[in-house]
Amino acid sequence: MRHLRFRVISVVGGSPRVQRQMIGLAIGVAVLFVLAGTLGVLQADRAVAPIGGTSSVLSGAQLIRWVAPEMSYWSAYAHTTGGGKGWSGSLFHLLVGVDPSRPRTFLSRELPGYAQFAGEEAVLLAAGDAQPPAGALAGMPLQDASGAPEPAPPPPPPEQPKPSPSDEKASPDAKPALTTGGRRVVFIYHTHPRESFLPELPGKDHPNSAMDVKVNVTLIGRHLAKALEARGIGTVVDTTDFTGQLMKEGKPYALSYAASIKKVKEVMAANRDITFIFDIHRDAVKREKTTLTMNGKTYAKLYFIIGKGNPHWEKNHAFAEQLHKAINERYPGLSRGIKPFEKTPWRNGEYNQHVLPRALTVEVGGVENTLEECYRTAELFADVIADVYWDAVKVQAPAEKGEVHR
Repeated sequence: MRHLRFRVISVVGGSPRVQRQMIGLAIGVAVLFVLAGTLGVLQADRAVAPIGGTSSVLSGAQLIRWVAPEMSYWSAYAHTTGGGKGWSGSLFHLLVGVDPSRPRTFLSRELPGYAQFAGEEAVLLAAGDAQPPAGALAGMPLQDASGAPEPAPPPPPPEQPKPSPSDEKASPDAKPALTTGGRRVVFIYHTHPRESFLPELPGKDHPNSAMDVKVNVTLIGRHLAKALEARGIGTVVDTTDFTGQLMKEGKPYALSYAASIKKVKEVMAANRDITFIFDIHRDAVKREKTTLTMNGKTYAKLYFIIGKGNPHWEKNHAFAEQLHKAINERYPGLSRGIKPFEKTPWRNGEYNQHVLPRALTVEVGGVENTLEECYRTAELFADVIADVYWDAVKVQAPAEKGEVHR
């Protein structure tokens, strides 16, 4: 016992060198425990929230400054982005999940469904801020909603598949038997214009990452508009980047419909003959639910969405049923059906459909379909839209001119 006591005393009261080593060891162990505790907190947070939620802790400017050195796409944007909360505020938010500058974060973990809105800004950050190029679809002889002619697009890539037989119907040289005589009766737009498709985005494999400024659903809208024009149906197509607008204004993605309704009303005021309105989207479900094989070719299925927040939603639902039946009679299985949605605190539930009884939200395919499959479907959809329109004109021919188009 005395021998042991002597050894301990000799260590504590030893040379300054030994004391420094002991102090360094103690500090190293303390740092190790702090790091382990911090990692434990972060790992626990990942277990209860998507990893994408962590990006919402940081401001857009901070995220852009991080990724700009590795991603040349963001380099130019990084120079124009400033502000954002400080690093101390970001670290506090990261560790405890609360941002003092944003009161809604106090509630996001306590109210069911509220956390959905907390992640909207992260979705915006992943999409970029450039406007989609005009004329991105080859051979599109149309005007945008602004009335300005679109510049000639670049030729399609060499590996682009040959058009299906239905594509040949939309040849610019074909002369339709019936036309609307210069009146534009169909309006096509996209509330979520950056929705894209994983097969068209190399390096991306998660549905949440299928967003792009150039390769997106606006190409489908333009193709559908071209097909309708080839069938004599005057069409207005709008490719406004509402997502980019919201980003510039610092507004959340959840306000997309509040942004797009302004354009809808603007176009309707300038085109009094508009009869059908289609807001084109794509679904996020698996390929097996959104794909139809017909005559050896694959097609993206159609899905009609109805907002029951619209006080007259039954009329829109009746129009969706008319199209659904006509599509499946002519192309069995091409339409997945109709899905009504109630209006809730976290769901729009109206989808701008109150503006017209024949205004619909249409999902073309899903996140795992290809653009070529969507183009094929657009051709067939144009067949049905044209038939339904001309049938309606025949039925209402004795009525006043204005009633035919309302």
